[in-house]
Amino acid sequence: MTTIMKLDIKAVEVGLLEHGYSDLQRAEQEGENIYLYDIFLWGDEEDDGKIHYYTSSSENLKIDSTDAYESSREKLMTQYKSKLNTYKHTFKKSENGDYYWVSTEIEK
Repeated sequence: MTTIMKLDIKAVEVGLLEHGYSDLQRAEQEGENIYLYDIFLWGDEEDDGKIHYYTSSSENLKIDSTDAYESSREKLMTQYKSKLNTYKHTFKKSENGDYYWVSTEIEK
């Protein structure tokens, strides 16, 4: 496989008190496929006034709770990186040359 790029994706505000943070680790191309690898952190302010951080937006696995909202995406991603999953997103080239999403799976 060939590494084709390293990108940085900024925070995405999903709702008033919900935030998704994605950090693209690498991108590779093999034949007709492109693979994007990223880590993802989900933050949600709950009724208790705390920000709860999870490994996904399904909120199944909480990794921390804080009293204050940390607005620095870089600091959050560094702080929780060892607890986050790496996701592999597969895109395939169509006949017209465009790429379309095929799958996403947890790699770590």
